[in-house]
Amino acid sequence: MRKRLPAYSYIEIALTGRTSERAAYTEALRFFADRGFDGSHPATFHFKGRFKVAVYTRSPAKVSSLRRDFRCLRGSGLRCKTKVLHREDWFDKWQKGYRPTPLGRRFIAVPVPAKRKKIDKRIPIYLDPKGAFGSGMHETTQLMVRVMEQLGGKFESFLDVGIGTGVLSVVAVRLGATRVAGLDHDAASVTSARYNLKLNACKPAFIRRLDIGALKAVPRFDLVGANLLSSTLTAARRKLERLIGKGKYLAVSGILLRNLKGFRRDFASPSLRCLKTFRGRQWCAILYRRK
Repeated sequence: MRKRLPAYSYIEIALTGRTSERAAYTEALRFFADRGFDGSHPATFHFKGRFKVAVYTRSPAKVSSLRRDFRCLRGSGLRCKTKVLHREDWFDKWQKGYRPTPLGRRFIAVPVPAKRKKIDKRIPIYLDPKGAFGSGMHETTQLMVRVMEQLGGKFESFLDVGIGTGVLSVVAVRLGATRVAGLDHDAASVTSARYNLKLNACKPAFIRRLDIGALKAVPRFDLVGANLLSSTLTAARRKLERLIGKGKYLAVSGILLRNLKGFRRDFASPSLRCLKTFRGRQWCAILYRRK
């Protein structure tokens, strides 16, 4: 595989297996989470009795590392496949196929090519991926918006952990936040988020390419949103707690419904009170309040 990829090209690394093998599906998610793929979640697909869990990178070295690590999963029922996706394989299709999409109860995500089209009475959030893979409309994102809508008017500052396309930060501003910040370990996501915040006339305090594990002392926020995989959330719980103001809120998403009970147990803290669980078809989000 060549060392340099053309602009807008990504390498897909996918683990596949039978849908009936739930343990293998969970193992595939854990495999990627343990290796830093947690900002916008692995993409998941189900078709004709099989599943695919895929992540995307522009680093051939990362692909080689993942393939070496996969050897430890032999016998798990998983297969590893890789392929290069060029601009015409995803970006051009995204531009042609992505339509204005309802987001929560009050918003609508509008791709830049459709910016001038007539939309309904919802509040528009304009988006352009700018080379970041995906549109940001994953079910986990939808759940986060539902949480944030319920808190509308109750937070003036917001920290977006795993900012992705920046859609949640824009929503925060539209709900009244006057101080918004975000971080992500993926450079393309940081570029995308900065562009989309500017596109929507939002002025964040800062957006940095940074892993939450490396985050040092920062001002506390009224609402911290973390749309990450459950294993990453659990490992980062204490760090997340320190970012929340007393009596303020933490919203987490990226938890599979089948893992909810175990997550609630592992994430439990005397400093956090669980207020509500928001359930989707496959994923869920939880709203906590810091005591």
